Amino acid sequence: AIKGEGCTGEHGVCRISLVNEIKKSVCLYAIAHKPHLLEMNHTLYPLVHANVNKIRMLGCVSYELLQVASGLIDSVVNVGASRWDVEAGVWMVREAGGVVVDFEGNEWTHESNTLLATNRYLVDQYLNVLKEFNGKA
Repeated sequence: AIKGEGCTGEHGVCRISLVNEIKKSVCLYAIAHKPHLLEMNHTLYPLVHANVNKIRMLGCVSYELLQVASGLIDSVVNVGASRWDVEAGVWMVREAGGVVVDFEGNEWTHESNTLLATNRYLVDQYLNVLKEFNGKA
């Protein structure tokens, strides 16, 4: 990825998914393995799972973000990842045309504790689901 010039991979230019309905989306989901965050999983996972087509867990947020940037996966929902694990992936998603925000809809920064990476069609739909989580966390 080159800032302002897009993102390319071994198969050419990376393009974000164009899926436009959350119920048709495939989500990569993760919560960092920190004791205080694992309890949140009991609230967050059912909310996300009930609203998407499929949910997957890979366990490597940098790889998950690459999947979004290349259009193979529609979204990443993550809590508690360290900035060094996500900053390169966030850049790739944005250069591929995606959106990366925290669960309140603010642009993701290295100070954010939550992360949603997806396309412009799904971001508001995911944020509506995540608002329920913000109220229960």
